Amino acid sequence: MFWIAHRRVISIAAMVVGLTNTAYAQASDFSLDVSLGAEHDSNVTISDIDFASGLDDIAFLFRAKGTAKHDFNDDLTAKASYVFSTKDYDEFSQFDQHYHLGTLDLAHTFGRTKLGVTGRYLQASIDGSEYITAKQISPYVSRYFGRKNFLRANYTFSDRKYDERPERDGDTHGFGIDGYHFLNGSRQFFIVGYRYEDVGAFEQQLAYNKHRLQAEYVHRFPVWKEDTTLKLSAKYESRDYKAINFVINDERSDDRFTYGASWKTPIHSNAYLELDLKYRDYNSNLSLVDYKKTVLSLRVGNVF
Repeated sequence: MFWIAHRRVISIAAMVVGLTNTAYAQASDFSLDVSLGAEHDSNVTISDIDFASGLDDIAFLFRAKGTAKHDFNDDLTAKASYVFSTKDYDEFSQFDQHYHLGTLDLAHTFGRTKLGVTGRYLQASIDGSEYITAKQISPYVSRYFGRKNFLRANYTFSDRKYDERPERDGDTHGFGIDGYHFLNGSRQFFIVGYRYEDVGAFEQQLAYNKHRLQAEYVHRFPVWKEDTTLKLSAKYESRDYKAINFVINDERSDDRFTYGASWKTPIHSNAYLELDLKYRDYNSNLSLVDYKKTVLSLRVGNVF
């Protein structure tokens, strides 16, 4: 299954790349980012449905992202993107995942302030069968404060539908704020953010309130006359569930820690190499989702 998926995805990549020149000629501000890679996961999981196998596997990765931008004038901008990504496991083919994500953003700038709204539509499948569809709308406001500081705040409403798990269907209301501090423009900066979400579900034991704190450091610097990008990140997430869980006969409570490091460097013209490492330490009074895992991935891509 792994190598069949490998050949199938390579064929898709070739077709997408072949169409790029036509699309690029028709839209001057259009780009396509295509990448192939592999990932080692020490504990194959699907966190959306609280599944953790406890076993490791290797997955083949494919991702294609097309982005188009149009400036109506100096202040009004529209941006659209579409992402198709796959994760095909070597042994656990029953957990192969395919994602389609479409995004549309409309923003108006008033001096140092920007007002905008983003809409997203997600479809995801496991082992060829659709398992979630999500629609999201997110108005936001952002502003520069001097040359070194930037703030962005947003409200997000999401509607989720699970094809075979209707007990998880529900709406999410969330609010987030992110602060950027630039040490050397966009070449070196910090991001600190907080997010609160009220996650609903048809079955109350699956509904929860979530608090998330995260920090990220980004540094771009020259290597062999080309810029390479280093990112370091840390995230803490607390989930307080709203009803008694039938398995533990108590209200479920989760504390989730994620630490990440990534390195992206050009290798030739518009081609790049990307290495990503993530360590997750998930603590819960529900043993099924109390686990640790390490994910290491390597991608080779090209921007057309």
